[in-house]
Amino acid sequence: MKYLLIFSVFYFVSASLCAQNSYEFFFSTNDDDQIMFVCQDVIDNEQILLYTRDCKYNDSSCVSARFIYKINTSGDTSRLPFIDQRNDTLFSINNIIREENGDYFMTGLAYLSDSNSFIWFESDYNVKWNSSYQIIWESINSRPSPYDTLSKSSNFKILKLINGNYLVGKTILTLETGVATRYYLTEVDAADGSIIKSAIQDYSNGYLQGLTYNHDSSEILVHMSRTWMNECHRNSCGVFSLDTATYDTLSSYCYNRDDDDPQKYWCVHVPYNAKLKENGNLIISGTGDCTTLSDKEYYLFIYEYDTAFNLLNRAFYTDKDTLYDAGWYESMAFNEANEILLAGNHDRMQVPFSSYYNYIYLAKVNSDLQLITERYMGGDAEYVVLSMDATEDGGMVVSGTRYDYQVNDNEHDAFIFKTDGNLWVDIQENSTMEIHSALVYPNPGSNKLMLRTMEYPSTFELRDMHGNLLIKKQINNHISEISTEFLQNGIYLWNLIQNNYQIDNGKWLKK
Repeated sequence: MKYLLIFSVFYFVSASLCAQNSYEFFFSTNDDDQIMFVCQDVIDNEQILLYTRDCKYNDSSCVSARFIYKINTSGDTSRLPFIDQRNDTLFSINNIIREENGDYFMTGLAYLSDSNSFIWFESDYNVKWNSSYQIIWESINSRPSPYDTLSKSSNFKILKLINGNYLVGKTILTLETGVATRYYLTEVDAADGSIIKSAIQDYSNGYLQGLTYNHDSSEILVHMSRTWMNECHRNSCGVFSLDTATYDTLSSYCYNRDDDDPQKYWCVHVPYNAKLKENGNLIISGTGDCTTLSDKEYYLFIYEYDTAFNLLNRAFYTDKDTLYDAGWYESMAFNEANEILLAGNHDRMQVPFSSYYNYIYLAKVNSDLQLITERYMGGDAEYVVLSMDATEDGGMVVSGTRYDYQVNDNEHDAFIFKTDGNLWVDIQENSTMEIHSALVYPNPGSNKLMLRTMEYPSTFELRDMHGNLLIKKQINNHISEISTEFLQNGIYLWNLIQNNYQIDNGKWLKK
């Protein structure tokens, strides 16, 4: 019998000018668990998160429950007073933002029960809380026909408008086909939750990836994926510019293009995020499959565009030897030092219940898109990053799901952790989740291994299980190739040495 497990760690770094802290939580029940969104509390430096206790996988007769928790900087957690079921209605929160005055705006769904047919009808739900977690107002709104009973929502995004209201965007999926066919926008009155206006845009396909203003707030940008883009003459990822008064489409731009080589496409895939820098430039970050239409290599990337959508800079932070994807709801955030934080997955097999173990990938990048730090966490289960946010101490808070085929039974566990400013979680050897500054891959491997680390110059050592030193190599580059052709099949121990100290270690299997 599984149970709810909440575990946290807290520590101080004496070398810091101020206390830095980190924590880990694992939510484990008999159901399919996930943490959908995290929200940084900029006033009290607390994280608000949505814990989703889903039903068993593919249980179509069940509507999942939502719980909202608050975690403070020392790892203390409390469940907020959100009632997800009242009479014949179930409520589901799918995204949340924190106002500068301490209020919260949340958007999601209300499932209305038809007792005669035992069918749950989906409506839009918006609610506003004050800083004491009391409801200011809430509203339930049916969608325009014919989308009220024939569709399902996903990919919820919120944009705080200049006029103080909220623009809520979501992807609408047709239940008959399961295909995402349109995006749906509603402007919600911040005073009472009423719908001021709405807009539905039909496409042959497409998933909403983000809502932002443009550089001078004269237009609203809707960032989409897998949508027909006339500019590219195919389904692609791109941005639609909308009139701020009518939400009519003014223009579009296709991200997947390379003017120097039309046979290449660089390389925006799903999922990705979009945010504006302080200077108005647009940052696009997420999963890329490059470089030609027939040869897909998955990377994590950042593109930077100027205010006219001219590509200024692009950088890839992973390499083609392994498969990467970004966090599925939120994968990019800016901290107060104008650094960019990324969170995703290394070598994830995109199946619901994998017997393959992978890593969480964390990175910190400067304003010139140069990599500062990267970390790898896990390796003991299949991890999927869903959401992240920057924290005031320069670190990040990350949530997602964990699945271990040797323990779990067709259900995932939820996790959330907070790093310090150096992207560590607790003291490395005391952390429940293993965290590495180096990655040895592929693992299992054969006649060579690759070492990826920002900790160089350093020395790599490979030993057998008896401690005999077999390989010793000086590391002077981010990625190094090491021949293992002469080694027999078996398990080996690796160490990374810097300034006479072991800074990382692990196991590698030749198979």
